[in-house]
Amino acid sequence: MTAQIPDKFIYEGKQYYFIDASNEFGFDPKEYDVRTMSFITSCWRGFYCEYKLEKNRLYLDAITIAGGSKKFANQFAKYRIGSNDYGNIYKHIMCSMKYSGKILMGQDFVDEYYLHGGFQCAAAYREVIELTLVDGKLVKVTDFSDYVEKKRDVLFRYAIYGYERAEESLWHSIKSILGFGHTRYWWE
Repeated sequence: MTAQIPDKFIYEGKQYYFIDASNEFGFDPKEYDVRTMSFITSCWRGFYCEYKLEKNRLYLDAITIAGGSKKFANQFAKYRIGSNDYGNIYKHIMCSMKYSGKILMGQDFVDEYYLHGGFQCAAAYREVIELTLVDGKLVKVTDFSDYVEKKRDVLFRYAIYGYERAEESLWHSIKSILGFGHTRYWWE
């Protein structure tokens, strides 16, 4: 599988890329009776989005999508600005998102940690932050950049092999038995 186009976030004037969410997150085309199509291997979902945090509130600001429906058109047609190889482009939507949970996002890509299949992991970014939201309101920001820097190689192995296989070793087993094992974050 080709590396996929991630959703983007605009936060404090900077562009970040979606890594993971603690709960189901994001725009769902099915809610608008849309069956997306994929015209290109880097967008198997058939859509990608851009979210914006403004005045500590989360908004869906842009969608690029291949597919549509009457229900979708009724909601978004006025925001259409054109199209590209991935589908129709809708911008300046500013639809409030009521998400509750954590979102991990990254910026400043590290080329040597590129994963050719799927979405990129936390190890692939120099700046990694976690947003905690309640009903779409930002309540906490945690910077994991230093942590990711120190554990970049291990996190990358987790992404490729899975946690258990990446940590296979006698020493890891002994540490776990004695209770000295690393407490993992939800996104590891």
